[in-house]
Amino acid sequence: LEQTQIDRLFADIGLRTQYLSDNTDNAGCLLLARAIDFALLQDFTNAESDLNLAVQADPDNWAVWFCRAQIRARSVEVRKAEQDNDNQTDNTGRGVSAEAGYQMVIRDLSQAIDLEPSFAFAYYNRGTFHAMTNDMHAALVDFDKAMSRGRMYGEFERHAYEATCNLYKKEVL
Repeated sequence: LEQTQIDRLFADIGLRTQYLSDNTDNAGCLLLARAIDFALLQDFTNAESDLNLAVQADPDNWAVWFCRAQIRARSVEVRKAEQDNDNQTDNTGRGVSAEAGYQMVIRDLSQAIDLEPSFAFAYYNRGTFHAMTNDMHAALVDFDKAMSRGRMYGEFERHAYEATCNLYKKEVL
């Protein structure tokens, strides 16, 4: 991000914080918007904190659950990268279980799907995380559901998606 974009995000966070103190009726959406601003600034701790509050304020909003899953997934990846870097430099062997983080991501995606069953991208993402936890059967089920829910992907993305599904099918069979 360029400095002007960073400044704008911080200004937006300030405005949303002010709106939240003045208007609790729309807290879920305001928290979601502020969480996205934090995430764009790579502040995943504050983003996840806001999304936890947004889930409490608006538990029937599928977008809140979906975004929290994305932020949690990104947080797991950052922790894994930091762990890999630490292990290369000090060999302490300490680490955070990616499996536990991925299970939280899967739960959030499941809630998003329960609230919006036609959202193909949520099935695709959940399938990806099932595959990352070596649950290939669940991954295939979700990939098939994603494909049956529509053509939200462009031609290139659709072909890449089908190749991914075929790869996972080969591993399972």
